[in-house]
Amino acid sequence: MRESTRASEYYSYGNANALLERAYLAGNIANQINESSAHSAAWEQFRARWHEVETDPYMADGGRYRRRRYSEFLVDVKMQVLELLPHVPYRQPRSVNYLNGDIDRHYTPITEATIGNVVFQRIVLGGSKLTGEIHPGTTWRQGKYYRR
Repeated sequence: MRESTRASEYYSYGNANALLERAYLAGNIANQINESSAHSAAWEQFRARWHEVETDPYMADGGRYRRRRYSEFLVDVKMQVLELLPHVPYRQPRSVNYLNGDIDRHYTPITEATIGNVVFQRIVLGGSKLTGEIHPGTTWRQGKYYRR
């Protein structure tokens, strides 16, 4: 029987092996943060940050329906450390994003208040435990964006 505290248990549709097979996981992040955090001042502050995202001016269809912020981090899973990297544009190849691929998209960075928030930290570091199961001891460069 598997331990219920493993990071892979947080995701209802997969585990570290599924991540390798599909290259993504889907699930309920509420399990990643504990019940007390979900009703805390930190949660309310994290939630409020979603109203601070800015309109995405790069939608090739002219749409004004998407809002984002973006930052990149070095994530040391073993040490549970998240280091903010110098700001860079977000870029996807056209093969991944036909509508908006192959262009540098300069989004406003994620705020320091969000990065320092315990809920954000738990989501990023907790989710990174899966990559730590696949490649132990590796420090990961991760791009994080949140959007509405």
